[in-house]
Amino acid sequence: MKLSLKLSISVACSDLPYQILLEKKEFKTALNLETIVFFPHNPYPPRTGAHKRCLEILSGLKKLGCNITLISSTLSSETKWDKKSIEGLCSNLVEKVYIYQENVFDHRYRQLLSKYYKTIHKGLPINSSLKSPPGMRSWFRHILREKEPNLLVMNYAYWDGLINHQKKIADKKIIDTHDIISINKQMWQALNRYLKPGPIIDINSFEDAFTEEGFFKKEDLRPDPREFKIYDQYNYTIAISNREAEIVRNNTHKTKVLLVKMTSDPYFIENNYNGCAIYPTGPNPFNIQGCIFFIKKVLPKVLKKAPTFKLQVTGYIGSDVLISPSSGVLFIVSGSLQVLPLSLLRII
Repeated sequence: MKLSLKLSISVACSDLPYQILLEKKEFKTALNLETIVFFPHNPYPPRTGAHKRCLEILSGLKKLGCNITLISSTLSSETKWDKKSIEGLCSNLVEKVYIYQENVFDHRYRQLLSKYYKTIHKGLPINSSLKSPPGMRSWFRHILREKEPNLLVMNYAYWDGLINHQKKIADKKIIDTHDIISINKQMWQALNRYLKPGPIIDINSFEDAFTEEGFFKKEDLRPDPREFKIYDQYNYTIAISNREAEIVRNNTHKTKVLLVKMTSDPYFIENNYNGCAIYPTGPNPFNIQGCIFFIKKVLPKVLKKAPTFKLQVTGYIGSDVLISPSSGVLFIVSGSLQVLPLSLLRII
């Protein structure tokens, strides 16, 4: 089935922020189009921005009438797959969920490959088979042959190795970048210079540079050309911001770059504002930097104007990462509300 695809963005309070329109000579609908979406993590219920993004894409495709098969893996998922998650996804978003579980061969293969690259002191390719070992590739390609999808939606260039681009596997291939991952990796490494594992660290020991708003401007951040070669193998590449869309356009030649920004539906609720301000955090150094920035730069100014102000920090910070004291900050630890002193940071 020959298809052309166009993404347009429509902002509506009660609807999704974008709509995917597929056009064919006989019809202008995505009704009954077989669609395979690969997402490396369990997105349901959503715990991170990436999970929310995945559910937005699935919802958009579903509303257009696509028959969606979601493919994932226990090997890559940062959140555990379970029966409730699968049932939740199948109840209103997808037709079926396939989850790959690593076998003994793939486990050994990944061990040897990792050891090899460490021995030769060379960085892994972006779409290395460390992310998509042989057994997983064979399993994934078998599903593609079985389903013969009209659309294939890949998330992240890391798992591009699952696809054999030399063969026709779908009428249209789309990749949602989420990040320019070669730049994101450098940003992550820059923050990790300040966030080293070890004993408890005094939060006040962080250099002022760590909480400067222009922190990354001082870094020589350069994208890896190999990342754009991956994107050029897809009919469409989705970027999440204007800047990233511009970067991809300037470095690719074949793929059509589309901008689909991250948004969230509003929730209209009655609020008496008696509780704490909520600060949700995820498992990455950017969230740690943001929290420390707020504690050191913003919170003192807020408390001067509103001495009774309380900030409730939830998620990754408070469970895997502990921050110490101060008036004004509450942490959710293992599901229970606790007040912690705010002067120390421990990275576990």
